[in-house]
Amino acid sequence: MDSQKQTWQTKSVKKSCMDPAPIPATSTSEPSLDSPANALANANGPDSDSKVFDADEFVGLGVIHYESLFQKLPDNNKAYSFTAIVDLTGLTDSERLQEKADDFVALFWEKTQMRFEYEGKYSHINTPSTRFKYSCAQTASRQSKPAKHTDVCNRDKGSMDTFDCQGWLHITVFEDSEQAFIKFKHHKDHCDYPKTTVPDDIQHFVEDNFKMSTSALWSEILGKFPNPAVHRRDVYAIANAKKSQRWKRDPDEVKSAKILLEESSKKSNDSGNHYTIEAIDLSLVEGYIGLAFTLPDVLLKWGGQIREILLDSACKILFDLNALNDNHNLFIPENTNGSHYELYALIGELYGSGCPLGYLLLQSPTEGKPGAKEKYIHSFLEHFKVKHDLKPIFTLTDKDLSKINAFLKAFPQAKHQLCFWHALRAVKSRLSVLRRSPKYYDVKEARNEFGDEIDKNFVPVGQVSEAERVNFVVSQTMIPRVTIRIGGVLQNTAPPKPRLTIRLKPLSEVTLKSSKSMDQSGDLDEDEIMDDPAFDKLLDDTETDEEFGSEYMFDADEKCSKDPSYVFCPAPHRKQLLHLFTRHFCQHPIFPECFQTESMTSEEIRRNAVLEMYQFCYVRGLREVWGYMWTSWYCPKMWRLWARSAGPDYLSHLRTTMNVENFWKQLKHDNLHHLLHPRLDQLVWILIHEVTPSYMHCIAQLESTFMIGKSQPLTNYQRYFKTDWKKLLSQPASKRADYATDVYAWICNCRQQKYNRHCLCKHLVQAVGLPSPRFFQHVIQRRTCPIYCHPELVPLNMPPRMYSDMDDGSITDGDDQIWLGDKSQLIDGQWRELTSGSVRGTKRRASSVSRSSPELGASTGASSPIGYGSDGEDIDKDIEYATDLIETLRNAANIIEAQIPHKNRLWLKSLHTREIGRDISHFVKDVREFESPRGNRETTWARKQKGDNRRVANTMGYQIEGSSK
Repeated sequence: MDSQKQTWQTKSVKKSCMDPAPIPATSTSEPSLDSPANALANANGPDSDSKVFDADEFVGLGVIHYESLFQKLPDNNKAYSFTAIVDLTGLTDSERLQEKADDFVALFWEKTQMRFEYEGKYSHINTPSTRFKYSCAQTASRQSKPAKHTDVCNRDKGSMDTFDCQGWLHITVFEDSEQAFIKFKHHKDHCDYPKTTVPDDIQHFVEDNFKMSTSALWSEILGKFPNPAVHRRDVYAIANAKKSQRWKRDPDEVKSAKILLEESSKKSNDSGNHYTIEAIDLSLVEGYIGLAFTLPDVLLKWGGQIREILLDSACKILFDLNALNDNHNLFIPENTNGSHYELYALIGELYGSGCPLGYLLLQSPTEGKPGAKEKYIHSFLEHFKVKHDLKPIFTLTDKDLSKINAFLKAFPQAKHQLCFWHALRAVKSRLSVLRRSPKYYDVKEARNEFGDEIDKNFVPVGQVSEAERVNFVVSQTMIPRVTIRIGGVLQNTAPPKPRLTIRLKPLSEVTLKSSKSMDQSGDLDEDEIMDDPAFDKLLDDTETDEEFGSEYMFDADEKCSKDPSYVFCPAPHRKQLLHLFTRHFCQHPIFPECFQTESMTSEEIRRNAVLEMYQFCYVRGLREVWGYMWTSWYCPKMWRLWARSAGPDYLSHLRTTMNVENFWKQLKHDNLHHLLHPRLDQLVWILIHEVTPSYMHCIAQLESTFMIGKSQPLTNYQRYFKTDWKKLLSQPASKRADYATDVYAWICNCRQQKYNRHCLCKHLVQAVGLPSPRFFQHVIQRRTCPIYCHPELVPLNMPPRMYSDMDDGSITDGDDQIWLGDKSQLIDGQWRELTSGSVRGTKRRASSVSRSSPELGASTGASSPIGYGSDGEDIDKDIEYATDLIETLRNAANIIEAQIPHKNRLWLKSLHTREIGRDISHFVKDVREFESPRGNRETTWARKQKGDNRRVANTMGYQIEGSSK
């Protein structure tokens, strides 16, 4: 057929498709080669499978409606062919061509029990149409062969039976017509491909109860419909399709997730959204997709008392803390969503538990730009700093340096704390790698800080030539560790003989131990062993040696040694190194060391720690270990990231990322346990509508005023605290009686207190005994000394103390409870003030900034500008309140003045007993003293003396007449 004829046929075919009149719908005669059916076939293209078939190869049905088509097809014989111009009107509402074709194929499967799978498409050039190709799902030619590495014999489920039927179905759909040209061919009549259909009654039941859990839903179906002719997975598919209507706003999951965030930005009880979210504008980097949002309701309610925040992602981080760049940040994403987004959660510490503040979802390319991930995380954190005025004093992460660097940039005044567990795990894993040399050790940097106490020749063997190398014998056996302190300062000289003690001053000692007297730790006495089951496995010596280790663990400078006799760290020294590193991690100026009545400063702790580690390695010839320890942990840049003593003003409530790990556990077990790969929009919906309300309720239950007056169960933190207390109470007392134990200051120089996660030791606990059950409900861990301050924390046989003033302390110190358990505050109407929120607001505004925290700046406002009396609030409201207060006080004075002449003793005594107007009398007294010209006025920073916080709150910003103060 020449080109002119082909062009004419194409145009005439299109006209025929638009006008079905020339061929009656009931026509069953075989069309000629010049018929519209053959013309359409010729228009499909010159490829081999779209040629014009002879008349005896098919039954031409002409123009016919799709419902009439299925009535004319054979019922039992499946070996036949046909062509037809089919009217698809009423089949689907979609305007997309492929969806029209897919809907017809689905209906074809339902009517004929023959299933066809999509193979591809061909877009025509001369006509505005597309041909979609489908092949029989049971044809042998379309079955994929198993991979070479697949053991077919071990498969539990075999492949389905296939046949050489050569079945295919071609559907040509036009853009401007509801008619389609269909060609079908099937050579063999083989068995059916049955389609599982769910009965209508079961389908309606599932749709009405889709919110039930999948297991409960299936149990209900089995109870109501015995032996249903349906698979369990089909029921789940219906329920999931119904559930998806709640979060699926667009086929594109990223667009759908953004629409969900926009919808959730406004609170709507009608839609079930009781809590709002706030989307964050992130910095854009090519190749990355980021999505982030905060929880303003959480920040509004508890943002004023959050002083410690954690950041973690739902992924496995497999690299060591060796370099400050993104080239070594290797991630293996876990199954939190199907699009391989990393989910970051920012968690705030409240009452010892974690509370989510916001989320970041980040998708990065396989080879991303260096620093791009850090840029996204910093943009995420900067939002909390700028918009919500979050002012943490501690930030906590694992070893991911992109998170660490982002925290250091966003909150430079906060003390960054590396997770204790991750730090120990990293050191233990590194010591077990035999043939990997450390990266470059800058001995000049160490000597600039410590002078000649650091030997300039004690460097890794790979950094000096063999001619210049000084030989240091590496000990292959465990030897006792020697410590010499004079006045609490570690000395760099050791006496030669074992078991020698020299006392120069009351605070000086020299102690040596022989290997025969060494305990299980190898170098520490009984009270220096960390007793915590959570870290027992990390502090043992069961790590398996590796020759070279995985590449992701190391920096580029840490190369494999070519010397077959090279050993990074002999096994006998590893346990001692871990215990020594643990001590240096846990030390803090709050905790005194043995034989010390006063604690060391932060600088003294660092000096002693570095010299202890250096001396340990020097005596044993561990030059490789010392190079690694200095470069990766003990140099000034790295020390401030992990040592608790680097933040001397406060002691963090948290030392591990367990709170955020618990968050992932609850998210996966409670919300994602039945979802293998949820869509991005589904995950966002779950975080907003399921996770947030649950945490809001749980945190509200932790407050001391929750259901006040009713006995409350202990929180998780309180249960662990009580268990730890009772365990220490039952331990045998030490034989030594020269420990300085101060219950009121809550310190003991037995050296064990710093290891305990609750800052307890058996000497302090046994000095107090077993307090009442109410003690464990109301005890608060503070961040300053004394760490615990409670009326029942007194030595044995001593009467309990009085409850402290609610204005004493601050939230920064850790005093974040509204009610401390004083029963006298539950009578005479005082309990109404506790539950009304007025006390909460006053306490947070007055105490949101610590007494001695210059790093937080001079602002005394709360951490969140929303709802805490910030400078941005309308001053007219404050003036209105002050005006009403004036009128109220005048009326109260007139009432009291009118009752005095009656001398009603009962009424007047009630005024005195209930201390009516006590806060007003304090207010007047504080203001008059502030106006007095004698002496110095009170500082604007609260101190530890009782009443100072109250005086500051009463006088801060007060204007003296005739003064510009």
